[in-house]
Amino acid sequence: MQDPAFYRQGDAARQQANAALAQLQAELDAAYARWEALDG
Repeated sequence: MQDPAFYRQGDAARQQANAALAQLQAELDAAYARWEALDG
């Protein structure tokens, strides 16, 4: 997303990238929550 060429893509490509990023963030949040539960 840092590359200016990213924003020259169509809306569908940007929406797909944002959805993938949101999914990865959700997985990371769940992993940290699980880690905290196991550590606590």
